[in-house]
Amino acid sequence: MKKIMVIILFLISLKLSAEEWELGNFISVTPTKGTDVTFQILDDFDPKQRVLLGWDGDEQLYAMAIDEQPGGLDTKKYWKGLLREIEKDADGQKLDVAHEGEFKSNDGLTITYKVITSKSDGEILVQIIYLIKNSKIAYWAMVIGVDVTRVNEAYQQSASVLKTVKLTK
Repeated sequence: MKKIMVIILFLISLKLSAEEWELGNFISVTPTKGTDVTFQILDDFDPKQRVLLGWDGDEQLYAMAIDEQPGGLDTKKYWKGLLREIEKDADGQKLDVAHEGEFKSNDGLTITYKVITSKSDGEILVQIIYLIKNSKIAYWAMVIGVDVTRVNEAYQQSASVLKTVKLTK
């Protein structure tokens, strides 16, 4: 009977422990218990790539996709190149960096981010973009589908998930 109780308690503890999700090659996160996120395929986005979705109950706050980059560049060069690409794709829309900053992951990686807004057909579009890198590899975490009235919530939740990021290369 004692062995059965130990096994049951062990299985319960496994269920309560956080699950590690492989977001791409050499990158994973372990969302903390209580963080309302899922990791799934969105056919409308890319039927082969799983994306992280942030939720508030039944309402989707954002979708986060990961894009791998070559490593070794200076942080400013990564941002300069990405912003140039976004502006090129924006068809003349004015982009605004509404907020930017950095924080450390639990593993000590410096993660920089920018909240970028633009207007399209009178509607304000918001993206939160994170740069996660070490000397060998870099990733963009692109947070899209953010409602302009819920930017702070989307940032808080997505940054909370990314604080658990691990690079294994």
